[in-house]
Amino acid sequence: MVTIRRAKKEDIEMITDFFSRMYRLNSEFDPL
Repeated sequence: MVTIRRAKKEDIEMITDFFSRMYRLNSEFDPL
């Protein structure tokens, strides 16, 4: 689990990159 803390700029960029990758995968492999 990630502890609640003040997010650094690098952390925000990593999280946004992670979610953008997940969104791209979901859109490419959409079962519907």
